Order: sequence, then C-alpha cells, then structure tokens
Amino acid sequence: MNVISQTSFTLQQGDVQRIMLAHRDASDAVVQSRTGVWRKLRIASMAGVPLLALVAAGIKTSPGMQISFTLMLLLGLLFYVSNWRIKQRMYEMGPAARSRANR
Repeated sequence: MNVISQTSFTLQQGDVQRIMLAHRDASDAVVQSRTGVWRKLRIASMAGVPLLALVAAGIKTSPGMQISFTLMLLLGLLFYVSNWRIKQRMYEMGPAARSRANR
C-alpha cells in the first residue's frame, strides 16, 4: 500500500503552473461560450443606467425625463434577465448537469 506521505513527486513548479493555467483558460473558454452574449448585455446595462441618470438630470422637460426613466427601467430589467440567464447557464454546466448525466 502506497501512502501519500511516503511518495515523492517530481513535478516542477513551472509544469504545475502551466497545467493550472491551461485548465483555467479552458474553463474560461467554456464559460465565455455559454454566457458571452448575456454577460455583454449585463455589462452594457450596468454602464447605461448611470449615463441615462446623468442625461435625465440634465433634461428639464417632462417627455425627456419620462423617456430616460423608462429606458433606465428597461436597462434594469435587462440586467436582471441577463443575470438570471447567466446563473441558469452556469447551473446547467455545474454539478446538476453531471448528476443528470449519471442517471
């Protein structure tokens, strides 16, 4: 019986780092392929709301403020929808997917 405390390893630090970076890059590529569009929409909605708030603060007319407020609400809704979709996609790739595959 071989016990890990009695085993010697010959891995070099550079080899381990390269392997770990390759695994990280492969995982990132999978996440990007599954959530890329939704992540971009979420970031765009986060950037758009403060800009629209600044525009709405500068507009003194009623229709312009109403349009800005409506657009901010739509961007907020887009943020929540995209965030939900990202979580769903990540859940589909996680442990639940493996347990469904083993059934």
